[in-house]
Amino acid sequence: MTFNLNVPDIQFEILDLLVGNNGMYGLEMVKASTKLKRATIYVHLGRLEDKNWLRSEAEQVPGESGMARRRYYLTGEGQRAHSAARAAQNAFTGFSGALA
Repeated sequence: MTFNLNVPDIQFEILDLLVGNNGMYGLEMVKASTKLKRATIYVHLGRLEDKNWLRSEAEQVPGESGMARRRYYLTGEGQRAHSAARAAQNAFTGFSGALA
């Protein structure tokens, strides 16, 4: 299986957050990051779900009306994509450091 290692920074940030804290709401991710914004988080979460790197489940909060919140989880494919992108990032960092 091959992965596209061209993972946009924002999507890598989401994967990175979920590796360390699997099972988060979109707004929790925004609060935990300086890169993520409320206006675009759900677009990126949708794209990551389309790639099968994330899955989500709707949760209705007892006592609250309105739409259910979605909790996002990293899939096995998402974990492998994150690991591959992190390894590529580390290899590039090591390579560029050797050139200096």
